[in-house]
Amino acid sequence: MRKSEVNRLRSIRQYLLIGLSFLFSGGIALLAFEPSHGFTLSYALILILALALNSLLIYQIQIIWTEINRRVQSEKMIQSLMTKREELERELKILYTQKEQEKIDTRNIEQQIEDLLASTKGDNRSTYIGSYFQIVGKEWQLMQGLFFLKNKDDVFQLAARYAYFNTQKDLEFVSGETLLGQVVKEREPLYIDHVESETIIVASGTGSSKPCSIYIIPLILPDENCCCGVFELAFVKALNVKEREMLIRFTERIAAEFEKKA
Repeated sequence: MRKSEVNRLRSIRQYLLIGLSFLFSGGIALLAFEPSHGFTLSYALILILALALNSLLIYQIQIIWTEINRRVQSEKMIQSLMTKREELERELKILYTQKEQEKIDTRNIEQQIEDLLASTKGDNRSTYIGSYFQIVGKEWQLMQGLFFLKNKDDVFQLAARYAYFNTQKDLEFVSGETLLGQVVKEREPLYIDHVESETIIVASGTGSSKPCSIYIIPLILPDENCCCGVFELAFVKALNVKEREMLIRFTERIAAEFEKKA
């Protein structure tokens, strides 16, 4: 039986008890009344006693009903707390599952990076960067790639390319110039999604091609703690957060190996 039906039955029972109390007091008054004697003092006392008993009964009924309501409210509060507890337990379980999944994903990413790094080959810097472009092209659908290396005059010159057929050979910039120079200056990767403006692409150094997204990643040497080069990677599709994070971490590992190459 639902709680609403129980409360309704309790209300009906309360009204019946009050009605019975009035009938009881009224019956006492009728039985005590003697028409031959009229309204006497004893009859008045009987009426007063009947009314007092009736009032006492009503008072007791009210106390009982108040206690019932208090218990009902307590039960509702307990039920509400139990429901909230169950919701919190479910949320904690979900968070715990997500945390465990993140640990698994992190381990998987680390293993994937190790596998990619192991497949990167090259005895010198030029062939090593070329191998890097090949892997990025296979794993992340790279459309075009450029690698600029800093010379002794602190000028960044084009040192390697991937699927880039522009005949211009003197592509260069200095720190702070264009998007590439800004990335070098700030030493932070720059991701540009949904590329539509050819002006942006030309300013960044990739000619007249129109990729879906561009990722400019500085090459930071761990030991020297300086930016010696920068990658400009143009992709045929947008990269999600996990793909970008993995690409950044892979590039950081490449930078560590790049420093050892002649």
